[in-house]
Amino acid sequence: MAEMSTYKDRAQELMRKRCRMRPYHFVGREIVIRERDVGENTEEAIGKRIWPGGEAFAEYIESGELSLEDKKVIELGAGTGLVGIVASLLGADVTITDLPDILPCTAENVTSNTMEGQSCVCKYQPKVRPLTWGKNLAAFPMHGVHYDYVIGIEVV
Repeated sequence: MAEMSTYKDRAQELMRKRCRMRPYHFVGREIVIRERDVGENTEEAIGKRIWPGGEAFAEYIESGELSLEDKKVIELGAGTGLVGIVASLLGADVTITDLPDILPCTAENVTSNTMEGQSCVCKYQPKVRPLTWGKNLAAFPMHGVHYDYVIGIEVV
């Protein structure tokens, strides 16, 4: 049994080493985004790191040039969730989407930056949903749903 515990401890340590915490300051709050280091050229790596376009767009929406308060927003290919988190903190009703295998990282970042205990610090609690483009679109209603903005930053 001790051997299994040692294996788990080593595995957890390796996972911690593969993560990096990136602090930001938006909307008067510290936002900490966890990135996953899963290699430079893997498909998985694309959605688990912060890209320059995401940082730039988060700064842009924080500037107030584009008012998102009370707007319904869907973010496609959200990755780590930085833009959706900032939009939520600015008062938008945000649905944050990405591939199913990316979402655990996204959801962890969204929860840790928009919840205090059991309470959401945003006007609208952000929703994190899986979306593979062109597949299982029935999960997203086609009638009666209106998004004011569709955001896609550095999507591939």
